[in-house]
Amino acid sequence: MIQSDEEWRRECEARDWIKRYKAHRKEHGAKEAATWWEDIKRLIAAKRGQKAVQTLIEDMNAQSSKNRQKP
Repeated sequence: MIQSDEEWRRECEARDWIKRYKAHRKEHGAKEAATWWEDIKRLIAAKRGQKAVQTLIEDMNAQSSKNRQKP
């Protein structure tokens, strides 16, 4: 399957935010990571709109599901 450049960019961004969230959670704990993530989503919404945040979350969920399916 050939992906568009935009699809590839979105998948890379989703993987990057998952990695950042996990690192933040490991270093600062779950509560701080959740607060941090809410702040990040607000910043993204302010720059790119709420639809972009929703798309990012959907892409992150898809990447997480993909990772859980690996043997």
